[in-house]
Amino acid sequence: MIKVLPPKEYKKLKRRLSIEQGGRCADCGRVRPLDLAHTRARGMGGGWRIDTEENSSLKCRECHQKAGYEKSKFTPA
Repeated sequence: MIKVLPPKEYKKLKRRLSIEQGGRCADCGRVRPLDLAHTRARGMGGGWRIDTEENSSLKCRECHQKAGYEKSKFTPA
């Protein structure tokens, strides 16, 4: 079962991560609009852990898209 948070809880998670990361992108450190990025994405088998602090970070759009591209090249062994 996938644990997807309701919109209100999703915003709280994003706010907590923003405070924890100092409002900066987890990858490049720039201050700009940030997306909630999943370490293990829904489409990559994130399962029930999907919307948790342990599986999430904030990334700028550029880094988030780059991470998504890198994940799409992943081939399971």
